[in-house]
Amino acid sequence: MSTAPVLLPDGLVLLTGKSRIVYLLNGARLGGIGHQEATLGSACNDDIDGGAAVVGMTAYLPCLAGTIAVRVTRSPPALHLLWSSGTGGGPPVVAAGLVWTIGQDGTLYGLDPATGQVRQQAAVGAVANHFPTPSVGDGLLLAAGADNVVAFAAPAPGAAATATSPASAPSSAPSAAPAAPAPSPWRYIAASAFGALVVIIGLGWLVARRRRGAG
Repeated sequence: MSTAPVLLPDGLVLLTGKSRIVYLLNGARLGGIGHQEATLGSACNDDIDGGAAVVGMTAYLPCLAGTIAVRVTRSPPALHLLWSSGTGGGPPVVAAGLVWTIGQDGTLYGLDPATGQVRQQAAVGAVANHFPTPSVGDGLLLAAGADNVVAFAAPAPGAAATATSPASAPSSAPSAAPAAPAPSPWRYIAASAFGALVVIIGLGWLVARRRRGAG
């Protein structure tokens, strides 16, 4: 048994491991070898290792060949393979309506919990092993790579989940101030006339001073 027990309602327990067989047990009466409530053989084409996620009576299991979903029924006790994604494979978590798992290709996948189809994905870099598990806290989805941790923030309510293209991305630079209205041409005429008057007065004063000096 290489997975943590999955605790289900009504005292049922789901357990699996490297045998690739999923067992349904009665938590109050385990029954010993061969007395499980139900089994599901060959649920995965590779080892099932690590922690699992559960929502209601559906368990999402970390098969190395890709995350699988197993649904449990109570009466009669039975296990049903809901889907096999062939995607991801690291121990999953459920958050924001998706099943999140990290694959050996260094990609974080968000899977549809009902079908296993990929709804979101993002590169997080090389992984250290096949056990990295996403986690959720303080409004962030955290994914561990071999050398770093990548944090993802959920979009604001009503905002699109896809990244904004550079062409439509809002500029971080402050918007330019409105242009001032062009000055009236009469202002330029008045300024020029005043300047000419000052020059004439100055020249007249200079000429008069030279004449007095010459006399």
